[in-house]
Amino acid sequence: MTIRVMVVDDEMVICQLLSYQLGGAGYEVSWVNSGREAMKHLLIDQPDLVLLDVVMPDMSGWDVCRQIRNASAVPIIMLTGKCADEDVIAGLSAGADDYITKPFKLPELLARIEAVLRRTLNKRPTASHHKGSSREQAIPYARNPTALHPSQWLPTPALPPAALLPTIPSTAPAATLPTAIPMPFPEAENDNPMAPLPPAQPAAPTTGKSNLGHMLLAARHQRGLTLYQAEHACGIRWEFLQALEREQFGYIPREELRSALKAYAALLGIDLQKVLPAARTPAASSTPQRQTHDLNLVLLLLIAIAAAVIVVLLLI
Repeated sequence: MTIRVMVVDDEMVICQLLSYQLGGAGYEVSWVNSGREAMKHLLIDQPDLVLLDVVMPDMSGWDVCRQIRNASAVPIIMLTGKCADEDVIAGLSAGADDYITKPFKLPELLARIEAVLRRTLNKRPTASHHKGSSREQAIPYARNPTALHPSQWLPTPALPPAALLPTIPSTAPAATLPTAIPMPFPEAENDNPMAPLPPAQPAAPTTGKSNLGHMLLAARHQRGLTLYQAEHACGIRWEFLQALEREQFGYIPREELRSALKAYAALLGIDLQKVLPAARTPAASSTPQRQTHDLNLVLLLLIAIAAAVIVVLLLI
């Protein structure tokens, strides 16, 4: 019986990569792009394991983890770029069984998935558990499905086709899987996982209030780059590049924010001095003000010295 894995991530390219890699390892993979969709399809798909991202537009992965844990005992692995100690503690406290930070390697991910499934299987009492449950039979029969007796088969619930999520079966044998995350898929912005990139959009005007995130996103699309390709080109982690495009600057460590923004803007050919005039004006105007202030101090000092000399001469 194939183990079902549900991926919850708002980045379509991540879902495609995990579907390709885990599908080649023998898992049946489905994905959703938001926390609300995850709760909606949890009972429909009945996954054996959930891979959950943290940064999503509608609700955080921590909130999704708590809601899933209140409704189900399905194993949850947080798969995210947030690697601070407090983030790991928050994820495990929310009910996650494991926490993996991006970027990750496929062998490590597969090993952690198998370890989590073994731990959760051993914690379940076999006497009170359904004899033919996929969770109980997943590990022993994943590589030998014919070992199941017909009496252990579970009926498949009748669901309308529209309620089922699309899955991408693997076309490559497990022995030829890459050991690192490749970049075989274009980044799509719609519901079609294999749709081409949208047409290039002109950058936002630099007059008035500039939408920096929109300009970065439009410039990247205009050059036909994915986040992974941009990461390789400028040396900045793709999670940070995504945060810049969404203007979620708090996601990036303070000491790395300035260098990340400069490197990404240089890659995309965006002049930050024109895009952010307000940030340049105080620095430009502060120099004349400081010079005037220093000159006033010098004049006051000379006046004080002259007055002291006059007093000394009068006393003599």
